[in-house]
Amino acid sequence: MKLDKQLRRFLNGKIFSSGCYFKLAGDFSERSRLTYLVNKVKGARVLHIGCVDHTPDKVKRKLERGVWLHKLLMDSASLCAGVDINEEGVNFLTDEMKLPDIYWGDILTDLIPGINDKDWDFVVLGEILEHVDDPVSFMRTLRGRPGLENAKCIITVPNAFHYKNFKKALKQYEDINSDHRYWFTPYTLSKVLVMAGWEVEDVQLTQDRPFGFFPPIPYFLLKRYPLLRSKVVAMAKSPAA
Repeated sequence: MKLDKQLRRFLNGKIFSSGCYFKLAGDFSERSRLTYLVNKVKGARVLHIGCVDHTPDKVKRKLERGVWLHKLLMDSASLCAGVDINEEGVNFLTDEMKLPDIYWGDILTDLIPGINDKDWDFVVLGEILEHVDDPVSFMRTLRGRPGLENAKCIITVPNAFHYKNFKKALKQYEDINSDHRYWFTPYTLSKVLVMAGWEVEDVQLTQDRPFGFFPPIPYFLLKRYPLLRSKVVAMAKSPAA
């Protein structure tokens, strides 16, 4: 989704409306979140924030299925480093899996050799922002960290409009990761980034599960109505970059 001048004025807070309608426009091809990320970072220098992905057991299961994001980024990028505040997970990746360029620390406050002394092309935050207490402050601080000043940022978050959310709502229940603070939409994710000082270049809707695995009706819905897909993906850059 490309952001036109009118939409950018709303995002910047220059104009206001309590009832805006924004129609999606753009090339919403049949891509998964993982395919989108792997293609974008091919041959680039990539910093992956939140690289552990919860628990060692979950990493092992995803590796078996070929869907662990950090391994996919490593295979695509020319250089890929990971950082996480999960000390147990980082120790598992470095000690048991023997992966290089994995660091434990807080990217917002710590100066980490191997990260802050390099210049990165991309910073990837895959399913991180919904776990953060204050996403605007998080993204604002991230933008000014050493080594990240010229990097583009790719953020993926759960989509509030995912068709399964509506199905579950009709049954009177919510299905959610208990650590999540927010649901996002293309507009609200863009608003967070703009308020944090980033310049949004593109917003996409992706589907985690490959389209070929869906029965006919969900496949038609997701192909015809991309706003019903599972993930919102945004690419942004620092205005100074």
